[in-house]
Amino acid sequence: MTSFYKEHPGGKVILNKAGQDVTWVLKTLAPHVKAADTVMKKLKQTCIGKVK
Repeated sequence: MTSFYKEHPGGKVILNKAGQDVTWVLKTLAPHVKAADTVMKKLKQTCIGKVK
């Protein structure tokens, strides 16, 4: 995540939402809707833990 956020146009927003459920972003914002399933799959593959 830390290396990716620098390349993502909304990178600072990503860091501000760390530890929160942002599934709604993938399901409602136009640039993410088409990629939502792929993104969720990749996140599950690379998850190293959950923030409590």
